[in-house]
Amino acid sequence: MQATNTVGLITLAENANGRNRSVDLNKLTPLLDPEGLHLCTFTMILNHGLIRTKWLTKLINTMVPTEMWLDVDMVKFYHYTQDYKAATKAQPSIQ
Repeated sequence: MQATNTVGLITLAENANGRNRSVDLNKLTPLLDPEGLHLCTFTMILNHGLIRTKWLTKLINTMVPTEMWLDVDMVKFYHYTQDYKAATKAQPSIQ
């Protein structure tokens, strides 16, 4: 399972903009926990180097994760994520 911090998730959401699975960054960004760790729980390879991802995101003032889907470039996905076990040991290093 892959994980990223809030900066990484926002970057991936920007990359997904205009694709089938994307989010409104103006609505999402103020809701994300700045110190949150976000988990990618599903991936599916699409065409043209894209990967469909399902995320459990950490929002401010709640312990219940919110589900989000993003279609992102495969290269960006692996650049801005790391294995969950590594991320929990060194979360600030995901950039």
